Amino acid sequence: MTQSVFTNVFTYRQRDNHGPLENFLTEIFSFCLLSDLNFRQDFFRKILNITLDETVLNISTQKVYPGYGIPDIEVTYNTTAILFECKVESTERENQLKNYASILIEQKTKYSNRHIVFLTKYFEHKVIPEIRVQIHLIRWFQVYEL
Repeated sequence: MTQSVFTNVFTYRQRDNHGPLENFLTEIFSFCLLSDLNFRQDFFRKILNITLDETVLNISTQKVYPGYGIPDIEVTYNTTAILFECKVESTERENQLKNYASILIEQKTKYSNRHIVFLTKYFEHKVIPEIRVQIHLIRWFQVYEL
C-alpha cells in the first residue's frame, strides 16, 4: 500500500487532554518534504540556507531516543542530519533542544553537518551551546509562504 499523509495522522486523533494540532502539522509537513521535490528544495535553500544536492533522503517522524526525547522529524542524507521540533502553542520543554544536540553529537557521528530546526508559531530566541550543531529558528508562516 502506498504511504498516504493520512496514515500517520490518524494515530494522533483527538483524545482527552491532548490536542493533535502539532502532530497533524508535523506529519503533513514531513509528508510534503518527502513527496514534493520542489517544496523540499525551496525549503532547504530559501528557509534553512542549506544546499540540497541530494534528491534521496530519509525522513522519519517521532523517533524515540531514550533519555533524550522524541524529535518531531528527522532528516538524514549524505553527510547531513537534521532534527526538527515543531511547536504551535506549546513551548520547549526543559533542555529539549540541548538534548537534541546531544543526539546529533553522540548518536549521529557519521554525519558532519548537524542541524536543529525549531519551527514555531511565535518567535522564540534559542541558543544551544554546542558549536558542532547549527540551530535554525523558523516560523510556520515561512513554511506557509512557500
